[in-house]
Amino acid sequence: LQGDWSSDVCSSDLVIAGIIVHSQETIVFRGRGPGIASYLPGTMVVPNPVLRVYDSNSKLLATSTATWETDLRDAQLLAGGSLQSFAPSQGDAALVMTLPAGSYTAILSDANNVDGVGIVEAFEAN
Repeated sequence: LQGDWSSDVCSSDLVIAGIIVHSQETIVFRGRGPGIASYLPGTMVVPNPVLRVYDSNSKLLATSTATWETDLRDAQLLAGGSLQSFAPSQGDAALVMTLPAGSYTAILSDANNVDGVGIVEAFEAN
């Protein structure tokens, strides 16, 4: 599993990504804004990304903001180095979750409802 979903994020719009897990897997989710600014010169990115993951019953399972440093250390170990470009100073959001089989939704927004471009990424860590 590896996927990227991008869109403009504004107070009335979000980036919504869906994944299906076929058997229990550890998934790394990233909600990127500041970390992609250098790739999009002159573009306003989501300055304070908030990433939320929901199950198929719309139950909130986890939330991450830019204070993910502890989780990211685990994510880097789990993902075998696939997150080498993701540094704590970037201000992006990240979550590492072991999920049973099912459907899940990751939603990216801005903590202060500021408009900008954002990306949701999902990686299989196993």
